[in-house]
Amino acid sequence: MDLGDSLELLDSYLWRHWRRNFKHNEVEQFTFAEADYLRCIANLGSSRLTDIAHLLGVSKSSASEMLGKLADRGWVEVEPCELDSRSRLYSLSDKGDAIKQECLRCYDLMVERLSESLPPEEFGELNELLARATEIIWQSTDRRSSRPALPQLVNAHPAQSPR
Repeated sequence: MDLGDSLELLDSYLWRHWRRNFKHNEVEQFTFAEADYLRCIANLGSSRLTDIAHLLGVSKSSASEMLGKLADRGWVEVEPCELDSRSRLYSLSDKGDAIKQECLRCYDLMVERLSESLPPEEFGELNELLARATEIIWQSTDRRSSRPALPQLVNAHPAQSPR
């Protein structure tokens, strides 16, 4: 199997794993796009629509539509911006934060599985290579958006993870 096939399958398997393991009392259906917005808002903190759209690399109208949906569900709180009366600030509600934490739990389950299945040296190599691949892919596909601050993961074992 070549690397392209492996990446395609990995994407599919991770998505299936995430869908199978995501469990939240108030959420029956949840999309990757919704998770991406919650992750973005969590990384930015209280932010303007323009900043969120820029980080995600989407139009302001698209971001506005999704943020409205998330606010209607009670996952995002909207407040007026003190510095600019025309702007609003979006932040995660307690519900939104709980959903984001559940998303992280799903990924942590996969990290545990990999950690249990690979020798520590191979796990460290995988972690380092994936961190480098993530950087390369971001540079080649997502340069118009700002990269969120990510914890240093190179050579990190799950027990050492900052989450």
